[in-house]
Amino acid sequence: MRADRLNLYAFAVSHGGKSLLWAGEDALSLYTLIAILDIEPALAGLIFVAASFWNALLDAVWGACLKRHPALLRRLPAISTIAMLAACLTFAALPFLPHAAVLPAAAAMLLFRSSFPLFDVPHNSLVAALSVAHGHLAVTRWRSGVSALAAIIIGVAAIPLVFAGRTDGPGAGFAFAAIGAAAFILLLPLPWLFARVGRALVPIETLASPRRLQPNRDVLMFCLAQMCGLAAIAAMGKALLHLDNFSMAIIANVLLLISLWRLAAVWLWSPVARRHGTRCGLSLAYLATAAAMLLLTVTLRQGAWSAAIGISLFGAGVGGVIFLAWSRFSELIERSGASEDRGAAAFSYSLFTASTKIALGLSGLMTGQWIALQAGGIGADALTQLALLSAMLCIACAGFGALLRPAVGPAAVA
Repeated sequence: MRADRLNLYAFAVSHGGKSLLWAGEDALSLYTLIAILDIEPALAGLIFVAASFWNALLDAVWGACLKRHPALLRRLPAISTIAMLAACLTFAALPFLPHAAVLPAAAAMLLFRSSFPLFDVPHNSLVAALSVAHGHLAVTRWRSGVSALAAIIIGVAAIPLVFAGRTDGPGAGFAFAAIGAAAFILLLPLPWLFARVGRALVPIETLASPRRLQPNRDVLMFCLAQMCGLAAIAAMGKALLHLDNFSMAIIANVLLLISLWRLAAVWLWSPVARRHGTRCGLSLAYLATAAAMLLLTVTLRQGAWSAAIGISLFGAGVGGVIFLAWSRFSELIERSGASEDRGAAAFSYSLFTASTKIALGLSGLMTGQWIALQAGGIGADALTQLALLSAMLCIACAGFGALLRPAVGPAAVA
């Protein structure tokens, strides 16, 4: 039991390192390309979305390689060590690249997104082995808690980054270097963990047979809907960092506020899900997020405290969407009967993961195009157009979620 518990602790620590890298890349890299490296916003958005699509593709390719060539599992400790080092160094180097140099920036983003899946995909698949000893709920609690803590740390790190973007100071380089170093230290148990439980490793993208490449219709439609909704939400979050002529104390703490309320949302939205079910709860969370987006365009004009309240409400809505989307997806898998087929369920989860990465890439593209359309400074008034578009997408997702009912399979407990 002590050995099993050690495996769980090693998984949690390494998941913290991976979450730091992922949260840092998603939340800070687009801002760095635009505000620190002086790359045109529209071009920066294209770089971001291309890197995200490339990452989603490599997830599936690497998972298929692990499935078809089991000998690679024995080499995972060496492969993951090299990939971890490459990802951490590439992440830390981003703000140090030459200003307005598009090719080095694009190469750095693609290198990070190429190395990250090499340890991310097998790390996710460790859940299958660890759940046998500790249970799915226990492992999920560790994942959720560590991921939320990593998001809060990134929110704190964003404070000097935002000031560096306004003053061209050394804060950006220090923030990225510190995150990269901390992530690598936390990831160090991962190669050891691969060697220790490698025989029990089952890649998350494992497919039992070619016929299971056809996903359930409800699962596919749900993934497409969440891709649109999450892209809209992430675009709003990224756009807030680029507001000019506004309280720096608020803008610098945007990510921290959103992360704190995202963590609190797990407890805020749980009673809603228990009372009304995950299907209705997710629709309500999307509607609440849409309302918070529109309210932001008003509260940002009323001063720092009003803006902080608006951002907090937005963070609570975002946290509810993320929390209930994963819960609702699990319910769809059960109702469709895919939970009885491990290969079909794994493919469905990998499809959902890939769709979220594409959504994050699209959010960078939306934000970059929005910034490129602004003439002069970007104030609260300029946010109205993006907020309206994002709110409409969230309302559409809410309506779609209310209508989507699994066609087959047993009923699930909400």
